This record gives sequence, C-alpha cells and structure tokens, in this order.
Amino acid sequence: KKDIAVIQITDDEYPKRLRRISCPPPVLFVKGRPLRLSSRPVIAFGGTRKPDRASIKTIRTIIPQFAQRDAALLSGFEPGIDREVFTQGKRNFIEPVAVSGKGILEDSEEFDKSEELVGGGAIIAEFTDRDRFGNIRYALRNRILCGAADALVIIECSADSNGLKIAQTAREQGKPVFVLPPADITDERYFGQRDLLKTGAYPLYGASDVFDVIDASLQEPRKPSSPARTKDTYTVSYADKKQKKQDNKSTPKKDAPIPSPAENKKEKTASQEIERILSSLSDTERKMYGELEACGGTMVFDELVRRLGLNVSEAMLHLMDLRMAGLVRELPGRVYELAKRRI
Repeated sequence: KKDIAVIQITDDEYPKRLRRISCPPPVLFVKGRPLRLSSRPVIAFGGTRKPDRASIKTIRTIIPQFAQRDAALLSGFEPGIDREVFTQGKRNFIEPVAVSGKGILEDSEEFDKSEELVGGGAIIAEFTDRDRFGNIRYALRNRILCGAADALVIIECSADSNGLKIAQTAREQGKPVFVLPPADITDERYFGQRDLLKTGAYPLYGASDVFDVIDASLQEPRKPSSPARTKDTYTVSYADKKQKKQDNKSTPKKDAPIPSPAENKKEKTASQEIERILSSLSDTERKMYGELEACGGTMVFDELVRRLGLNVSEAMLHLMDLRMAGLVRELPGRVYELAKRRI
C-alpha cells in the first residue's frame, strides 16, 4: 500500500559499503526508486538548513560534475543543503537518496507530497514506527549516511552545526571529509568549515578533488619485500632476544606506587559522576553498563544482545544513548567497551 521495499543486510541490493561498518542496520526500508549504491561512487553531503547564496551556487555547479562520473548522491532529509542536493541530483538524473532519521512511515508521506522530492530518487530509513521514532535520531542516521558513501562533502556549517557531527562520524569510519572553504573567515556561519579544515579536512573546489582522493584510496600500495632470512640473521636476532630477556630478569622490579589522597579523591569523584549519569538512563541501559562492567569492561555486540535478550535495533538505540552519555565507546569489529571518564 505504501510502496515501501524492505532490504535485508543479506540481500544483493543492500549497500556494500554500509555492510562493512561496525554496526550496520540489519534492515533498510526504501521508498522510491531501487537503490544503486554498490556499483558506482557514492558521495554524501551535509550542511546547514539555511544556506547562503554562495553555497546554493556551489551545489548547482558541482552536482553536474559528479553526474559526469555517474556518482550517487546521499543527503539527509532536512531543509536547506540536504534538499538542494536532492533537487539538483534529480535535475542531473543522478537518482539521489535521502537518509531519514525518523520512521519511514512518517517521512514517506512527506516524500510523496514534497515538490522538492517527488518524481525521482529515493528515501531510506531503518525504522518504521512513526510514534517511537518521531524525533530524529541524528547519530543513527549519520552512521548510515557516511557508511554507505565513499566520501563526505560539507558545504556550509557553523561551529554548533550538526554537520560537524556528521564529519566526526565519517572520520570514525575512515571516510575522507571535504569542506567548501568559508566565504568569510570572520563570519560565525562558516566557523564549522574553518574548524574542519584546520583539523585535516580536504578543501573542496570541484568534484575532481573528491575523485582524486577516492581513486587513490582504491589503489593498494605495494608491500615492501622483506629480505630473505639467513641463518646468521636468525642467530643474531635470537641472541638479542635471549639477552634482552635475561636483562629483564636481572632488573629489580619497582614496587607499585601508592595512590595519593588527591588521586583517591579524583577516582571517587569519577565514580560519583558515573552513578549520576546512570541514574538518568533507562533500566535496560543500566543493565548494559552492568554487563560490560562484569565482563571486564569489553564485550562483543552479539554477546551483549544475547545476554540481555534484546533485538538488534533496540540494542543499538540503547548503546547509542550510552555512547552519547560518554559511558561507552565503540571499537572496530562491533566491540563495545566502557569509556574512561576524565574528571
């Protein structure tokens, strides 16, 4: 009835890049054209909801350049930069894709009636329930937006813009970040772009800047050939290791330092802060924290889900809340560990 397709992580249509991130969504709901995100370059976009004329002009200039390379375009489902990227993608026959942070049942209605979105492209989401997921889950959306892409382009953002969070997600996933240089370095509207460029983002002057980096990353560097090991080199290496081991044995071990009163107080303050944060979270999130604590502070995602008897989507939501609270962090390989808080 709603013309919504369901794509599971095991299906061929599921974006191959998204499948590689540490915690990919098990299911995607798609409204609109079929996805083609695995067989061509994919570029994600982010930026402010109130772009200036220069930013709009830039989008209208570079989107045709991406179209020449048959690149797919990803953006959020917000007004401003997101919608302009989507509109220009349609005009250049790129079939753009909007990534929603809400339930697909809610945003699909807007997709049908919006003049900016109707008539081309697609919208994807990992949820369906409009009541539970009425508020945008930016962190979950951002991981899909960046995870399905080869690179992220930030057009315009301030120092407190959500664009900085998208850029952080891209960097955590190892994706290159490109930023349009600010139109005015003294204007607060562009301070986010300034800060991203200062911390290593690539400046964007055209689509060729993006493809130069993407194409280079696809070329695997040759591993230097190691010299053949002879009997002499092996003997020397073994002797060095044996001598080093004997030296370590002969070195007297130092007694562990006794914590000072100031360090004890600092540790107590950190514990109190953790207890305060935990008290504001749900019972399930406190149980998650307790399971991680009981297992030495680290656990694989699948094992954590099994112990708590949760489904994957619920577990991801609770883990995201723990991450936002600064209590848990995600490691490669879908491993979660307790974060060390600094007081």
